[in-house]
Amino acid sequence: MPEDKETTGLNVGADELLDLDLDGTLAANSDGKIPSQKAVKTYVNATFTKAPVAAPVAANSAGVAGTWAYDATHIYVCIATNTWVRATLATF
Repeated sequence: MPEDKETTGLNVGADELLDLDLDGTLAANSDGKIPSQKAVKTYVNATFTKAPVAAPVAANSAGVAGTWAYDATHIYVCIATNTWVRATLATF
């Protein structure tokens, strides 16, 4: 690469194009595309809830993927429809 060529932080010349992915679902699942900041934010906001829900009573309790909950002893994450996993809380 010529030394006088302007480059981005990715060492891509200013006259070269990146394959920017604007899809907020990130459906392409590609190593060759670069998601935009807005696409990543849209994906995260749609996938994960900000506020916890009531703790599930069983691993198959009703739930939507991306929701989470906690109680005095566990944190719970819904990883698929009606499928919960939990981790025990402990001091460290």
